[in-house]
Amino acid sequence: MFNAPRYEIWTNQSPPSTQSITDTDSNETLQDEQANKKRSKRLRPNSSPNKKYLIDDTTPELSNINLMQSLPTQTTLLSKLVGDMDALKKQNAEIQKSNQDIHKINEEIRESISFMNIQFELLKNEVEYLKKERQQQQQYITELERKLLDTDHKSRSSCIEIRNIPPLEQESVSKLNDLL
Repeated sequence: MFNAPRYEIWTNQSPPSTQSITDTDSNETLQDEQANKKRSKRLRPNSSPNKKYLIDDTTPELSNINLMQSLPTQTTLLSKLVGDMDALKKQNAEIQKSNQDIHKINEEIRESISFMNIQFELLKNEVEYLKKERQQQQQYITELERKLLDTDHKSRSSCIEIRNIPPLEQESVSKLNDLL
């Protein structure tokens, strides 16, 4: 029979022997090792009470007297706590009211920012439209100037200038043609 190697974690124990052990022998050795283990507890400090609890086991009359003596201080502490709680409740109410006011102001700011954003977008679109229109007008002007120059060049080639002719009264194109 083939024995596979065993892997175990050994803490505070001596390492296992290297001899092969059968299953029944291993159970016996484990039980022996557990029986040999000593449990170490932390030592109790000297200042800790020995089986005494917070309430003294003395006579009930003494404990009543102790309670009666501490009652006024407890009452004053309780009244101070109640006063502090009332002050905290008032502060909390004021804080909640101021928070509501802040939320209202924030909502108004959001609305105004939204309105300004819409107006900005409208102005931006209008500026873009005006830029495009200006560019189109500029192109139209340059084309008109080019046409004007072309017509000037064409008219000069067909234009005849006759000099040294005295001006006539009520000059017309037909009279000028007749004169030529």
